[in-house]
Amino acid sequence: MLLIAECKARFEFLFYRLNQSTQCPFCSESGICDVKPDKGHERELRRMEISCPRCNENFSGRFPELIIHLDKHRDLPCPNCAEKFVFPQELDSHQYNTCEHRVVECPLSFLGCDKKVPHKYIDKHHLNNWHQRYLLNFVHAILSPSSLNKILSTDSKNTEQTFEQTLREYLEKINPLIEDADQSMRNCSQLSSKRQDIETKINGIRTQSVAIKESSENNVKLMESIYQIIANMTEILNKMKSQPIGGPRLLDIDGTYIWKVKLSDLTSSQQTLQSEVFLTSKSGYKLVLQCEIYENKSTSTSYISVAVAILRGDYDAILSWPMLYPITLTIVDLSGKRSDISYPIHMDPYMLPLQRPMNDSNPPCKVEQFYPLEKITKNNSYYVQNNAMFIRAHLDFVGGSLDSISNGEQQKLPNYDSARNKIAS
Repeated sequence: MLLIAECKARFEFLFYRLNQSTQCPFCSESGICDVKPDKGHERELRRMEISCPRCNENFSGRFPELIIHLDKHRDLPCPNCAEKFVFPQELDSHQYNTCEHRVVECPLSFLGCDKKVPHKYIDKHHLNNWHQRYLLNFVHAILSPSSLNKILSTDSKNTEQTFEQTLREYLEKINPLIEDADQSMRNCSQLSSKRQDIETKINGIRTQSVAIKESSENNVKLMESIYQIIANMTEILNKMKSQPIGGPRLLDIDGTYIWKVKLSDLTSSQQTLQSEVFLTSKSGYKLVLQCEIYENKSTSTSYISVAVAILRGDYDAILSWPMLYPITLTIVDLSGKRSDISYPIHMDPYMLPLQRPMNDSNPPCKVEQFYPLEKITKNNSYYVQNNAMFIRAHLDFVGGSLDSISNGEQQKLPNYDSARNKIAS
């Protein structure tokens, strides 16, 4: 780097270092010159046209561009650490002076410690037993009586000179050892400080890990709670969807209720389908229809099974029990030929399904073999259109109870299974 002196003369930085205690070589002023970096020199370098010293004619440009270009020539690797350099001089200086992996001799090689180790491990070598043993031998040799007698046995006039010379030789050998020992102590101190810093960081990481673990467990519990809340809300929403917005539906003015059943839902789910809840009047009986597939094991025939059940209502206390108003269940003919399939429910005043409900629902009054499933599902069926059939329930409030209907007109139902056919309100 060039420096500019107070006298405006430029000269090399190294020359300034060698002569800073003398007079200025340009203006002959005594003392140390007031110098500062030469910014003009830097600007001149940036404008200077220069060729690449490695590839010559292959590059010609300004100095900043050369610095970038030289990175392409960084192809001289150090055999010890594989770091790459541009010029052989750089590589040589690195190998012999700065490379941490260069092999160096022990400072006590003159005493027999002939170990050669990489420079980065020399401090560790100074602390091992092998090196320490030679160091002790060296100290003992200096302080041994034989060494002193050897010095004192010379001529008296040369004794002082010989003794001084011997001490100088020993001091020249001891000083590097002291410097190495000091450096080793500093390294040990730095390693100890770094160890404490690392232990502090590890303890901090452990504390954070415990906090993260606790936070994760709390998050898992929170997610489980949220999942349970969502499940409960979904269940409530499904129940709300299954009920009409304006409350239970009322029978039509002619005493009928019609339920649309998707045939695919009935055949694919193999479960009991249930209609919406309906009332005979605003303060009347609360009813629901059921539909499912019934398998007759003796004949291996599948049937459509239709049932009606009485649910516990808000006005049961003012109604007449048992409920004996005639009920007729019908699968509606959709062809217009009025070939409906109808069954009247057998009304026995002693039947449990007709009594006042003590639970959410009474057992259903069921016609298990209402109509063969095969006839319902065949092509061009009168009873299915667009994957839907319609089941109608008719309650006769005008004719009174079924006591006026002959027994021959009433079809008795098979025994019902109250546990299997429980209906939720």
